[in-house]
Amino acid sequence: ALRENIKMDYVLSLQSRYSLAIVYSRQQRFTQARELLVEAASSLGHPATKSEMAGGLETEAELALAEERWDDAAAIYQTLIDLYQAGGYRWQHARILIDLGDALAGRCEPGDLDQARATYQQALGMFTEMGASGYVQVMEKRLNS
Repeated sequence: ALRENIKMDYVLSLQSRYSLAIVYSRQQRFTQARELLVEAASSLGHPATKSEMAGGLETEAELALAEERWDDAAAIYQTLIDLYQAGGYRWQHARILIDLGDALAGRCEPGDLDQARATYQQALGMFTEMGASGYVQVMEKRLNS
């Protein structure tokens, strides 16, 4: 379906490129993921909206995480957190905190595990305030492990 959307130049082709790039990242098909990111950027034809920019950043971060480029992933996640925080997007902010915590835990430099734990704790607090019980359970499991 994602490939069909891209071929048809469907309204969702940009999001489909981002989604397929994430799939490729998770399959360790990094070259193809990068190619889709380049295609996505060139398909815009105008300055990116905040939503388009966030989608591209999330895709880039996912690729960096999959390639174990922890510093790059953490920096991109922090940019996304700043973007979501400024816009008042609490759910997206909390969700990206999970990914930032994963990047810090993966990097595993001195202090990173404590910082990952604090990041997960912050996400837990936000999800608890929002009543997102499924995410609360996920964060509690992460914190307990």
